[in-house]
Amino acid sequence: ASVCGSGVEILICHLYAGGYGPSSAAIIDRPLATCLWAITITHWRIPHFWLIHRTMHPWKTDTIPDIGRFLYRHVHSLHHKSNNPTAFSGTNMHPVEATAYYSAALLCLPFGVHP
Repeated sequence: ASVCGSGVEILICHLYAGGYGPSSAAIIDRPLATCLWAITITHWRIPHFWLIHRTMHPWKTDTIPDIGRFLYRHVHSLHHKSNNPTAFSGTNMHPVEATAYYSAALLCLPFGVHP
């Protein structure tokens, strides 16, 4: 999971270094927006985590294809195989799931805040 999180962070840093990031060059350019995101990022991460986690469980619907069943069987079931709950079993994830989980770091990019 940490390798996938590092990959997301490397991607963000590479985008900013190459001038592709929507951020301003310094925190002083948008201090209020940066401060607001720093204070509220946890409140944005929780719905993001719920959405990612819920998507990887069966949807139990007949109207649209059940992508959740596929994701659960091939990706998310690894997380549920942890029998002994520890601090490390919470991050026991398939690389696809870990990348989706750590994609929460991308939430603030469209709003032009400092990385």
